[in-house]
Amino acid sequence: MLQLLSRLSVMKKQTPQISIFFLTTLLKGVFQKYPVEFAYLFGSYAQGSVGPLSDLDIAVYLRYDLSAAKKDEIVGQIRGEVEALLHLPDKIDLVLLNQELPPALERSIVYDGKLLYVKNDSTRVYFEADAICRWLDWQPHHNRLMQEILTS
Repeated sequence: MLQLLSRLSVMKKQTPQISIFFLTTLLKGVFQKYPVEFAYLFGSYAQGSVGPLSDLDIAVYLRYDLSAAKKDEIVGQIRGEVEALLHLPDKIDLVLLNQELPPALERSIVYDGKLLYVKNDSTRVYFEADAICRWLDWQPHHNRLMQEILTS
């Protein structure tokens, strides 16, 4: 038992605890270099439940007039810079909000996420309102599916 606790202690030390203030400050420079309209932190880091297998979940909304290929290129560049800056290779999950996402994921980002960066607040507000509407439209289906899963 003591050996297991010792291993868990080592694993916890290997999982960086990054404050949202620190991330906001550090990543602002990265986001400003690209056409990022706004960005969220979501997932375990946003909820304060970081574990040894946690990755850093970031969602970005890029300027709407960019091609899909350009957006993909920028997402890759941002991911690479964030990994290098935070010394977290292969631990960054960067989600592009400009694409169609599951309503439950959008809901999680909007409701539970932490805003890291805002360049265009009106675009952010429009996105949030649209995401909430999609979730409210989809929620009855989600609830029915969950009920079916629980009863089967």
